Amino acid sequence: MAYWRIQWSELCVGMGSPEGVGNMRIQPGDLVKFDNINGHTTHVNRKVAVYLGECHIHRDDGVVIRNFKVRILGESTDTICDEGLRRWLTVITT
Repeated sequence: MAYWRIQWSELCVGMGSPEGVGNMRIQPGDLVKFDNINGHTTHVNRKVAVYLGECHIHRDDGVVIRNFKVRILGESTDTICDEGLRRWLTVITT
């Protein structure tokens, strides 16, 4: 599992920054839409959500798991997403 994470992070270099997708800067409160990611992510595929901000997990061994939190429209609870899903977000502008 750890080997996969290292390899995946190397593949994702340059696919956006922690603050935004590409040149877009995502701010808490922004309306975002997930693209169709894959068949295992049906709970977020093509869904519109409100971006709530970073939601990092700081483990006892010093490792920081980078996540972010969204509230999918129509749901009553927040959804915590892995940083890898950020590249499938599009900020909806008016």
